[in-house]
Parts: sequence; C-alpha cells; structure tokens
Amino acid sequence: MKYFCIMVRTGGEDKFKEIATKKMKDNSDLSGNILVFKKHMKLKNGTEYDEILFPGYVFFETEENDINKFRFFYGVDGFYRFLPDSKKISSVKGKDLEFIKNIISFGTTIPILNAKFDKNDRIIILDGPFKDLTGKVIAVNKRNRRVNIQLDFMNGAKVLGLTYEAVEVIHNNLG
Repeated sequence: MKYFCIMVRTGGEDKFKEIATKKMKDNSDLSGNILVFKKHMKLKNGTEYDEILFPGYVFFETEENDINKFRFFYGVDGFYRFLPDSKKISSVKGKDLEFIKNIISFGTTIPILNAKFDKNDRIIILDGPFKDLTGKVIAVNKRNRRVNIQLDFMNGAKVLGLTYEAVEVIHNNLG
C-alpha cells in the first residue's frame, strides 16, 4: 500500500472523505481509502469525544501507480493540494510512512495514551500507535491530563494535543 497526504479544508475532513469516497465508487477508475485520523479525548468532567488528529489533512491509501488518476481529487469540494507538492505528487516515505503505518495498526482513532515526561523535556509515549515516539513538550495541563507536544512530521513541525492517563517523570532539566 501507498499513502498520499492531502491537504483539505480544516474542519471538512469527514465531509471530504464522504464526498471523495462516493465519487470514487460512482464514477472513477481510482480505488483506495480516504483515512481521517482522530484522537480520543476526555474532558475533566469525564465526557469523552473524538477529535481530528491532523486538522486539515487526510491520507489516501491505495495500490494505484498511475498518479495521473489522482487529478480526480482536484474536483472534490474541500481539496487544496497534495503534500509535499501537487505538481510532483509522491507518496509518504521514510519515517513519516512508518508513523502512518503505526497509527493504522491501531485503527484510525488514537486511544487515550500512557506517557512519561518532564515538562521541560521530551515526551515519550508508552503505548498505542505513538509508542516510543518522542516530541518536545509545549504545554502540560495536569488537571485535565493533557499535554501538547511538537513533533517532526511531513517535513514540518506539528503540534499534537493528547490526553494521557499515566504520567511518569523521567528527570528534571537543570537549565
């Protein structure tokens, strides 16, 4: 399988998936799946909900080799461009590909994670699809059990807000 990152209208990820999937089935010789990754979150009052993991991005999973067929997406409402470059469409590769495959191995919705971190250090995810992933801690909200981390993904820095269940401090940074 190959995976292609598509930038879409932020907030319209599910709608893009729905429209593109229907159009592919109805009148296209292009086949594959549109993946919208989500994360399971919990409010301090205990209410749980799902939130888009990468706002403004979906992934196209396919075995298709003819990228000319991908022009199909240009006519889908909410489509902006392929990453890293719509003029030279290429699949996700290297560590980004391993990252995507690891997420997919757990499904398209990321559960609440176990993590260990020090506020001024790097976070280490202990389980789930981000297991062993490290990222720079941007903010910690211990009362709501959330942490914002910055990680390198798709040739840029992305900030992810994650809910965590178990926290273990590794060490303090001394300056």
